[in-house]
Amino acid sequence: MKFVLSGGGTAGHINPALALAEVLQQRGHEVLFAGTPTGVEARLVAQAGIEFVPFKAAGFNRQAPWTLVTSTARIAASAMQAKRWMREVKPDAVVGFGGYVCIPVGLAASQLGIPLVMHEQNSVMGMANKFLGKRAAAVALTYEVAGKDIEDASKLVLTGNPVRSSVLKATREEGRAMLGIPFDAVMLLVFGGSLG
Repeated sequence: MKFVLSGGGTAGHINPALALAEVLQQRGHEVLFAGTPTGVEARLVAQAGIEFVPFKAAGFNRQAPWTLVTSTARIAASAMQAKRWMREVKPDAVVGFGGYVCIPVGLAASQLGIPLVMHEQNSVMGMANKFLGKRAAAVALTYEVAGKDIEDASKLVLTGNPVRSSVLKATREEGRAMLGIPFDAVMLLVFGGSLG
């Protein structure tokens, strides 16, 4: 089977998509990735050796409501491009992980009758996932509470958050060696979501 994965804006959308891509490829499926040309996804997907197809998409600035017009026009143009591309590559399913780039990709899949699955990594559903969740065949959730924004509860599937095997197999010793941190040093890891 052939899958198109899409997500962008933050590594929080991209890394779970790459974890799914890894499993799909191990099972013999073909994976393509649709993202923004200048987002972090362009670099991370290329590093993973997955074919990357860029589509322009951007959100709007709530402090500048007129940007809704330019954002909508950009997404509409990208949806038309995504539709043409999907007619060529003929994916069996599209899986979106969030970020504005998912909107044109998800819309194209929905309009072409290609099954669309959305995955929400956070406890509060993002705008793109909320919008596309209405059109999706299924909405996968990391946290059950995120499903409150989807009217059709039969679409909801609690899956957890996909994690790459390299993260699961890593050891403390390998991490310290990679980062050059002495083995007897006290280490405190602080991290945040999205662009945190």
